[in-house]
Amino acid sequence: MRIERLTIERNREFMDFCVKNSKVIQDTSLLRECKTESFYPDCNNPTYIVIDNNDDRLVATASLVIDDHGKSSFRIFYSEVSDAKCYELLMKAILTEDLCHLSTLDELAMST
Repeated sequence: MRIERLTIERNREFMDFCVKNSKVIQDTSLLRECKTESFYPDCNNPTYIVIDNNDDRLVATASLVIDDHGKSSFRIFYSEVSDAKCYELLMKAILTEDLCHLSTLDELAMST
């Protein structure tokens, strides 16, 4: 498995993943953009995906929503495979993300 920052080339796959898995996610309010195809990864929407090396398929994702005040929430934090490594890769990527609105990891922790 490998982690990648979501790019526009895989954006459709990410949106399909969110819609497909919205049935098992309790709070889907932040997935609205994926359902209306208006989602675009940027510094207000940092998003990482885990790709299965065997079939180049998206198997897990973490995406944040960061508002104008720097408050962040997870849009989605989900894996289709039962492998803790997916979540470890995603958390490590999110925590090392250079978030445009936040100056320290403490601010990220306080805003979630």
